[in-house]
Amino acid sequence: MLEGSCHCGAIGHYARWIQQGNVRIDANADDPLVQVTAFRDDPQGRLVVVAVNNANAPRTIAVNAVNAPELLGTLTGERSTASAVWEPFTGTTTSTGWTIDLPAHSVTSMASSMMASARGDDVGLGHGSPTPGGCCDSGHGTSTGGIAIGLLVVAVLRRRA
Repeated sequence: MLEGSCHCGAIGHYARWIQQGNVRIDANADDPLVQVTAFRDDPQGRLVVVAVNNANAPRTIAVNAVNAPELLGTLTGERSTASAVWEPFTGTTTSTGWTIDLPAHSVTSMASSMMASARGDDVGLGHGSPTPGGCCDSGHGTSTGGIAIGLLVVAVLRRRA
């Protein structure tokens, strides 16, 4: 993270939301102060994004899943700022993504469930909160559940004063 950025436990977000066997997928942000990482969580049937806003002002991002199974409409997450750690939130998604505001100097973890039929027969549909702990093993780009998510694009829609 950049100097003056959120010191609110970014590594904890990865440890709580990313489990061993999750596959890291491409993610981009068009703002150098917003860092994003995305994972395909086949065992839980989720698409997971961790976003770090190092800016002094809030940012609004749009998450668009390209070549992904249909998302089921429910977004769950946790946000950490200097004044609130592990603050839970929920939201809604479209079949291909969501839009969310990131507070200044914050870390936000979020996940949306994917359609079960597109993930393969051996993958159960996950519900509820992530299990704390785990590992950030990206699987080195290998597929573990028979689905292909070509690209996840995270774009900053607007910079808010």
